[in-house]
Amino acid sequence: MWEAFYRRWLDLVFWWLPRKEGPAQQAEDAPPPRPQDEGRAAGPPPRPARERRAPEPAAAPAAEPAAAQPEKTVAPPVPDDLTVIKGIGPAIQNKLRALGITTFADLAAADPDAILRQLKGSQPLTKGRVRAWTEAARERART
Repeated sequence: MWEAFYRRWLDLVFWWLPRKEGPAQQAEDAPPPRPQDEGRAAGPPPRPARERRAPEPAAAPAAEPAAAQPEKTVAPPVPDDLTVIKGIGPAIQNKLRALGITTFADLAAADPDAILRQLKGSQPLTKGRVRAWTEAARERART
């Protein structure tokens, strides 16, 4: 038992080394027969029974509207790189995006007090610093 365990362990440790594949090697790699398997015929183990699902009912064809109008698709706004604002690094940018602030316009429209409350504890922030972020975002949003 320990010999097979040790051989398997060596195989896992030295997986990157090329191995000689041949009938002798394959016979060595085969697990030893177990006593409870002696009465069974040789071959692959039986597969477990698959879970049967009830067939899904066929969906009735939907009635098409008389005049199908193309749907208007609005592309989501492309997130701005908020790290260009002094004091916002990648970590704060990710936290702002988690709050739903992805563009300069979003940051400019946000309440500095609410941002301060939601980001409090992540790093020392002041109301003046967050207010400076929103003012810089207003300048960036105009251009």
